[in-house]
Parts: sequence; structure tokens; C-alpha cells
Amino acid sequence: MEVHEPEGHSPRCDLLVAEDEENFRWLIGEAIRKAIPEMRVEFAGDGCEALAKAEALRPRIVWTCLRMPRMSGLELIEAVRNNSGLKETKIIVWTGYGSGEVKKKAIESGADVFISKGETCERFEFHLLSAIARCLLWLAVPSSYRPGRCPDQEQERSLKRGAEGGMCEQTGPGPDREKEEAVEKEKVRFDGECISLEDPEKVFAKLMEHPRDKREISKALYGFFTECCKRGDDVTAYAYAEKMLLYADNAGQKAYCLLCMGQLKERVGDLGEALKIYLSAMNLPPERNDDWYFLCNNLGYCLNWFGRHAEAAPFCRAAIEINPRRHNAYKNLGIALQGQGEFSKAADAYIEATRICPRDGRALNLLEELVSHEKERIVDIGDVIAEMKKCRELVERATLN
Repeated sequence: MEVHEPEGHSPRCDLLVAEDEENFRWLIGEAIRKAIPEMRVEFAGDGCEALAKAEALRPRIVWTCLRMPRMSGLELIEAVRNNSGLKETKIIVWTGYGSGEVKKKAIESGADVFISKGETCERFEFHLLSAIARCLLWLAVPSSYRPGRCPDQEQERSLKRGAEGGMCEQTGPGPDREKEEAVEKEKVRFDGECISLEDPEKVFAKLMEHPRDKREISKALYGFFTECCKRGDDVTAYAYAEKMLLYADNAGQKAYCLLCMGQLKERVGDLGEALKIYLSAMNLPPERNDDWYFLCNNLGYCLNWFGRHAEAAPFCRAAIEINPRRHNAYKNLGIALQGQGEFSKAADAYIEATRICPRDGRALNLLEELVSHEKERIVDIGDVIAEMKKCRELVERATLN
């Protein structure tokens, strides 16, 4: 089904970002500009501004934090959900308040996706792309094979609705039926034939039945991959990423595919396989971009996991050299240095990680644990303790915001 804008309305934006912190607005904007330059993005600095822009621009997706001036994220979600013109808008909540109760409130208010800043502050691009995969699918995948409902399924549902809720008394509430439909398996349409997205081999075989441009195939596979990521189907997403790697035109595309494959293996807990994938990427010519930052950083993380700290440190430093504004490589470097007995240097790395991203308190926790166990072996321990106290204040302020 093609989506057309109603006459008399201003063009929609693809994504509206409601975030009161300028650095996070910049972070999100930069990530999208690099990964999806064709995506139309608007920004708002508080909830009231976001609601006004949402009503004017009718965004496909609203990305919001929870605590903002004038109108909170929860109030914004409820306002969007109560606006009939925004009923199809998807809402992503990105917040530092990652408790189960906060998540429950956000979902009950109408949020579609909930992301904790503490978990994704470092690798949020991957989660960002996964969360907005539905929009990416419409942007990137040719209409002839977009995931969607099959005509016969839609007709069957219409008949059931007519029998159950037409002239006679309705047997079940509409929202419940919509929820049931939402969880059904996505299908891919090929010349009228519907194939489950969860059968990547069959989808790929159908894709290859007719001559297609290599770039067109790559775009389709990317669309299927992002859709599976959005649904949390990591196993099937990995299968599509493997196919994407086969059709990668250059080293940059191959690096991206290997990064996705490694991250998916991490997500299912297979760090051994993730390590092999990241190591294989090191055979490619390196570049100074985000993909290579994550490849080096993630490789350092996996090596640390297996106690190979001396091997991990150079990759963590390589990630820092690519982008010194990111905190996680400093944290992983601290772990690598601590594992080699270089406690003073490890403390410095943990301090820097906390300064860069105080919302993620993991580096501070590692620093406090290091100081409590190796206090006598850290040079200038007085200075380190003073900096540790400053870091604690930064983390507490960030948590309040």
C-alpha cells in the first residue's frame, strides 16, 4: 500500500525529536544525517513546542525524553494519542529513568518503544535505526516487496469484522482486535504471493527469481533486516545481515554488515561468535567513521570479556582516536588496563568516561570498585578520590535531569 499525503496538508516530517538537552539533539541529528540523509527530521526543545510541531507536521515518528520543561514526555505522549490526526504516529521514549514502573507508565500512556539512555548512550545509533525501522522500510524498500498484510488476510479480517461487528452486536472491543493483528507475522509480497519474513531463505530465493539490480536487492535486504530488528527477532535479522554482506559493494558496506552481525550475536549472548566477526572485519581497510569506532570498541569489549586485556587495549585506543567524544571506549580501555595491573591509568580512563557521559554510571561504579580494592597501588590516590567525588556529583545531577 502506497502512502499519499492528503491534499491541503503540509508535508509530513519523518521524525520529530523532543529533547531539552541540546547535546542529545545534536547527537541524534548527526546519527540520522550520516545514516539516513534523506530522512526529514524536526527538533523541539520542550514538550509544548513538540506538540505544536506534531500537530502542524504530523510526523511519522515522535522521539521523546520524559522530563522536559513546560510539558513532560508522558503528557506529550497522551496529547499525541488523543489527537485523531496523529493516530498512526509511532512514539519512541528515550530516557535515563529506566525503571520498570517508568517503562510501564510510558507504554500505558501510548509509547510504542522504550529505550533506556543508560543502556544505549554509547551504541544508540543501532537502537535508533532499529526503533525507526518501519519508517526506514518505507523509505528504502521498493513497494513490490514491502513487508505488510497480504490481500487475502486483509479480506478475511474484513469479513470477520463485518460478521462480528457490523449490523449485529460487536463480540469484542476494537483495540483488542488491533493488538491481535499487530502481533501476527509480517509477510513479504512477491507478485501476489505472500511469504513469511521469518523465512529468509525462501524470501531470498523469491528475490532472486527475477533479474534485479544488485543495489535494489541490497536495499530490499536492508529493509527486511531493519524490520526484524524492530521486532526484536535477532536470529532472523542476522540471517538477512549475512545476505546483505554477500551483496556489499565496498569495504564500507562490508564493515557495516559485519558490525550489525557482531552486535546481533552480542545481543543473544554469543560473544565468542561476535568476537570472530569483529576480528574478521579487521581485515578490511580501516576508516575514521562511526562504524569503525563501534567495530574497534566492540572488539575491545569482547576481548575484555574473555580476559584478553592486553589485546583489547589497542582496539579501545583505536576507537578513542576515531571519536574521543564517546565514553564507552574509555570505559572498555579502563577495564583492559585494570586487567593488566595498570590501575592508575585505568582510573584515569574511568574518570574520562564518566565526564563524557555522566548519564551512564557504569564507569563510575568500576572506578569506585577499583579504588576500594587497589587503593594502595594507585598513584596520586588523593587526586583520584577527589575526581571520583566530582564524578559522583555529575552522575547524580544527570540522573535528576
